[in-house]
Amino acid sequence: MTAILTYSERAMIEHLARGRSEAGVEERVLAAGVEHSVRLALRALAAGIRLRGAKDRVVVQLSLRTPQGDVLHALKLDAQDSRHVPGMALNADATLMMRLATLLRIVTGDVDGLNALDERRVRVHGDELLAQHILGGFKPQADVSHVTTIAGRKASRYHARP
Repeated sequence: MTAILTYSERAMIEHLARGRSEAGVEERVLAAGVEHSVRLALRALAAGIRLRGAKDRVVVQLSLRTPQGDVLHALKLDAQDSRHVPGMALNADATLMMRLATLLRIVTGDVDGLNALDERRVRVHGDELLAQHILGGFKPQADVSHVTTIAGRKASRYHARP
């Protein structure tokens, strides 16, 4: 199953990530709702990851620092599907810890995932090579301005993966 983001979801993610500083992004997140912002960012992350390699199934736990406290989510990936589930991941292959603002900037392409690892914006416990594969292999979805038009109107949905 291919993850799909609607045009409005992608536009909302770009709106949230727009800000000169982490504080500016967090202000927008608070205005939009922390839970909604986390859900959008994780959907975009799951939609942009392609899993290739030795393991058939990978579970990554994400610990996100939000303005209202830390939030745990499990990202479950395999060759055909990627999805996120709220809560702690049992037997996670890796744990990624970052601020929600950093995740939003990674999924919009403003920050490169590997640079975020190098700059210690993302911390890793567990399989560091897997974390590098996920953050380095992440491809941001198509820019909202380039969405295919149908009869002169923007398409309401587009696929995250070609």
